[in-house]
Amino acid sequence: MIPRVSTRLLRLSLVERFCAPLCESLCSERDVDRIPGHSGRDFLSWLERSDLFITALDDHHEWYRFHHLFRALLQRRLRDRMTPEAISILHREAGAWFEDSGFLEEALSQYLAGGHEVSAAELVRQHR
Repeated sequence: MIPRVSTRLLRLSLVERFCAPLCESLCSERDVDRIPGHSGRDFLSWLERSDLFITALDDHHEWYRFHHLFRALLQRRLRDRMTPEAISILHREAGAWFEDSGFLEEALSQYLAGGHEVSAAELVRQHR
C-alpha cells in the first residue's frame, strides 16, 4: 500500500466515524496536502470508489466508518508502527477536533482513550 494512504488509514482508525475535515486534521501532511487532489474530501472519495471497507453513514456522504474488522486490523498495525506517545497525541488531536465541532461525547471518548484525563475533566466541567 502507498505509504501516504497507509498512514491516513492508520490514523483514521482511531475514531469510530470520520469526515473530510477530521481526516484533514488527523492526517495532515503539510507538503502533501498542498497538492491538488490530496484533500480529505478527495481521499474519502477515493476510498469510497475503491470500496475499501468503508461505509457512508449518511445520505450526503459526509460521515463514514470502517468495517469493524478492517478497523481492528488497522488499529493493530497502528500500535505496531507508532509509539504509545504518538498515538496519545493523535487521540488528543481527535478529541480537540470533536470538541471544537460540538461532538462532546466523541471528544470525551478520544481524550480518555489517549490518557488525557485533564482535558476530559475540563470538557465535562465546561459542559455540565
